[in-house]
Amino acid sequence: ISSLAKETPVIDSLKTRIKSLKADSTICYELDVLAKEYMDSNPDSGIVYANRSLALAKKLKIHQYQVDALVTLGIVHRERGEYSTSIDYLLSGVEIANKNKLGAYSFKRLYTALNLSYTEQGNYTVGIEYGFKAMQLIEQEGDTLGMAMSNNNIANTYFSIKQYPKAMKYYSSALNYAIA
Repeated sequence: ISSLAKETPVIDSLKTRIKSLKADSTICYELDVLAKEYMDSNPDSGIVYANRSLALAKKLKIHQYQVDALVTLGIVHRERGEYSTSIDYLLSGVEIANKNKLGAYSFKRLYTALNLSYTEQGNYTVGIEYGFKAMQLIEQEGDTLGMAMSNNNIANTYFSIKQYPKAMKYYSSALNYAIA
C-alpha cells in the first residue's frame, strides 16, 4: 500500500499533464511514461496507456514512439508471463525500426527485451542471440552501465541452462563494467 501511495502523485501528475496537452508527440511520450509507471502496480492500466501511446504514434506517424510503446507492451506482457505476446510486440517493433531505419537506441532496447522474453520463455538459444546483438550495440556506444546490464543478462541466460563457466565469465565482465 505504501508503494502505491508513493506512485500516486507521479501518476496523477502525468494524467494532469496529458489532459493539458494537445494531440501531439508529447502526449505519445507522456502516455508511454504513464504506462511504465503502472507496469508494476497495475499492469492492466499499463497496457491501456501503452496502447493509447501506440495508437497516437501510428496516427501521427512517429515511428520512434511506436517502437517505444511496443517495447513497453513487450515488457508488461513479459512481466505477466505472457511471453509469446511479449515477443510478438517486440518483433513488431524490430520490423518498424528496420523499415524506418531507426537508430541503435531502438534496437538495443528491443534486443535486450527480446533476450529477456525468449530466455524467460525457455528459448535460450534465441535469447542468447538477442543478448549478444544488444551487447554489440551497447558496446559501440561505450555505455559501461549498459554493458554491465547486458553482460548480466547474458550470464543469467547461461546460468539458466547450467553453463556455469560461461555464466561466470559474463558475471565477471558485468562486475568489471559496473565498477568501472
